[in-house]
Amino acid sequence: MKKVKTLTDALTALDARATEGNKLIANGKLTADFLLGFAELEQVYATLKMGEVYDELKAKAQPRQEAVLLLEYEVLKHKVIKDKETNKITAIELDKKVRQITPEGFAKHCEDKDTNWKGSFEELRQMWLYRLMAESGADTKSESTFIQNLAKADAAGKNPVSNNKMQDAMQKAFDDYLGADSGFKCNNRDFAFIAACFAGKGSEKLSIKTASTSVFNRLLMTPMHRAMTNGRYAVKFTVAKGKKETAVMLEKKTVTKNVAKKAA
Repeated sequence: MKKVKTLTDALTALDARATEGNKLIANGKLTADFLLGFAELEQVYATLKMGEVYDELKAKAQPRQEAVLLLEYEVLKHKVIKDKETNKITAIELDKKVRQITPEGFAKHCEDKDTNWKGSFEELRQMWLYRLMAESGADTKSESTFIQNLAKADAAGKNPVSNNKMQDAMQKAFDDYLGADSGFKCNNRDFAFIAACFAGKGSEKLSIKTASTSVFNRLLMTPMHRAMTNGRYAVKFTVAKGKKETAVMLEKKTVTKNVAKKAA
């Protein structure tokens, strides 16, 4: 592969490969190995795109707030088009895919030395973990000192993972990441969002899989984004077969002026 140094170079290379692939399809010579060759170029494009986005955010007056406000950016992936009847590949296109900004990745890119937010994020994650363990009747034993202390407080009747205490912990996470004087507040809707997304069915019988530290950190970016945009969550669901519905559409508002006002 020719050395790719810029985002424009990567886009040109991806476009050229898609064009070459379509010529191979027309001549009946497309191979699986050719399609696998997209992966390296796609990774290079994604890395360069991330760097460009992160550099733009880093240059802002409030980088973390701007990162949460943007939340996502687009990268490119190849997409194969197949004939519905024969299932044969008829074309290759470049398709946009969404990637979420990660707090760890952004902090590393910005060489941000203030990492207090990591502690508050992790404490909140472990509070959710303990609460789920207790409510599901699972064994609450853990090597985590924090969870051990939660268990002791729970045994003493102090209810360390009550809704109010959990919401207070979420607000601390907001303040540590966005700034205590930012004015952005979490609410019970954010609490409901995390409750819905934190865990799912595990691969083993009678098991529950919970969000890892990195997954939870990304997850928590969404409630912060909701607070900054004054948005509303959307619930996607299906009732009738094949009919997809949305309970509440997400409200998207431009709040650049609000960010500047809060940062002032």
